[in-house]
Amino acid sequence: RRAVPVLPDYLGLSVGGTLSVGGYGVDSIVRGAVVDQVERLRLILPDGTPVWCSREEHPELFCFSLAGLGQLGVVERVVLETRSYQPTAVMYTYAYRDLGELVASFAWMSAAEPERPFFFKAVRSRGRHVATYGVYPESLRAVFSAPPPQGLGDVPWRRRWVCPRYRSVRSLAVTFWVGRFPRRRRLWGDFLLDHPGLVRFADLLTALERRDAFAGTLEAIYFLAVRRPRGALELPFEAAGAGSGVKYLVGLYLMIPAGDARALERAEQSLRFCLEQAVELGGRPYLYGWHRFDGEIRDRLYGAHAERLHALRQQLDPDAIFQPDKLLAADGETSE
Repeated sequence: RRAVPVLPDYLGLSVGGTLSVGGYGVDSIVRGAVVDQVERLRLILPDGTPVWCSREEHPELFCFSLAGLGQLGVVERVVLETRSYQPTAVMYTYAYRDLGELVASFAWMSAAEPERPFFFKAVRSRGRHVATYGVYPESLRAVFSAPPPQGLGDVPWRRRWVCPRYRSVRSLAVTFWVGRFPRRRRLWGDFLLDHPGLVRFADLLTALERRDAFAGTLEAIYFLAVRRPRGALELPFEAAGAGSGVKYLVGLYLMIPAGDARALERAEQSLRFCLEQAVELGGRPYLYGWHRFDGEIRDRLYGAHAERLHALRQQLDPDAIFQPDKLLAADGETSE
């Protein structure tokens, strides 16, 4: 059995949709984004013309189609790198006192290449601050002998656990978590920063929560680490960037009570402020979430790439059939 090397936590996503935003998961610390696994793709242009794209075939369309919000057409078929499917995960969970201590603990991942395949995730939710590191053992014996990650030194782990069929279990856990918030409007935003930027961003979040800037709607903060592989393509709208070391995804998951216009307004204002501050810290937004751009931020983030995309859209999609309100509008908004 084979699997894509990087999968998102929730598996009920379309392949084309995932490739149109980038795609990150617990394996991104060693394998980058889902888009980094793509060898070729078949793009259906706005006029219905199918075009095969790769690094060698229509390379510009290839780069703008990956993590580009589907603005030039529909990804209809794709050739992906795969690997042997390893269903069982061995995980070590570490607990921390607060958000600052949690993000400070990630620093070792920026300092060195991992010596063996492992995955990483962390979360602040319901008063808990935990980081989880894991491996996929290749044999039953390895399940019982897999050690914790060496980069953490002598820090004691809180829990060691083995999870068969980890991917399916994790996807189901996400479904159950979202189901805990019925009749809520989901306002979720993600940003990718280097570790110094992440530390400062965590301080910002702590200050915002003290002021109740999110109106009590910030239910979880989720973290991943992304190290894109050597030789990764420079994709104009992908959030981690090529050849730039480890970036850390911080996801803000706001659940707004239905009909609470005031809470929604405050949440939108705070997420907009977080976007501005993330950009000031050298970060970029992950376009899968909700973000509201003005021309200044868009140009600062994407500059000439946005201009080139606009020219391609005028050429290939003069009637603005595909995603006319994404990024290139005067006040673009993403809300995948």
